[in-house]
Amino acid sequence: MPGEKEQLPLKQIPSLLNYFSSIFVVYHNPSRKDTFSPDCRVEKIVVRDLKGKTTEINGDTIPVPLSIAVREKAVEKIDVYFSR
Repeated sequence: MPGEKEQLPLKQIPSLLNYFSSIFVVYHNPSRKDTFSPDCRVEKIVVRDLKGKTTEINGDTIPVPLSIAVREKAVEKIDVYFSR
């Protein structure tokens, strides 16, 4: 639910950060690969807006107009899924 706190198991999530101090970003890297390695790539990104609507992007780039919504802080969470 939008605005509710979410509990996440730390064993599954090696990296968390806040983007623009208000967008919760979760890196899902179950194999714990070095994210700077050429063998590691972003498989998909899931963006949740302030109303709870999610948009799934296959690939490593958030396209316009969703990228604009991120810059305008109209997004509350971004999940980034890395290759296994």
